[in-house]
Amino acid sequence: MIEKVSVSLAQVMLNRTMKISEGASPLMRSVTWRARSAAVKLLGFSDTLLHYELYGHSIQIPAASALPGVLSGCPKYCRNLQRIAAALSSKYPHSPMIDIGANVGDTAITMRSASDGPILCVEASPRYAALCRQNLAGLGNTVVVNAFVDTGAPV
Repeated sequence: MIEKVSVSLAQVMLNRTMKISEGASPLMRSVTWRARSAAVKLLGFSDTLLHYELYGHSIQIPAASALPGVLSGCPKYCRNLQRIAAALSSKYPHSPMIDIGANVGDTAITMRSASDGPILCVEASPRYAALCRQNLAGLGNTVVVNAFVDTGAPV
């Protein structure tokens, strides 16, 4: 019961913050998202999974995710990848793409809107790899691998 209330409250906080930030000044938008972020941490909701609409796809994201705030402040975020995928797809139809650090699958969703080529998503975190798999389940022609990519070079 308490978990359902937590999820509901965290979802209401996200939805309300999105609504408040629509049409707000950049400063007000920034303050609003920062206040929400602090409240999410304070209330212990960071890992709570919420529903989020991303370019017409319903996905799940952790309440602490910065993605909604980033897109609120920069609506064209990641759209350059969409344009690149479209350009490559027009020259090389069905060309494969790789998303290293796939997180919850937001980049794959963006690229899929411009290309039908296969997408390999690599995510090191088991939790985020599972979320990515879940979020991309209906996308088609995507594979999510839970792995860490390293060059082997000393830092």
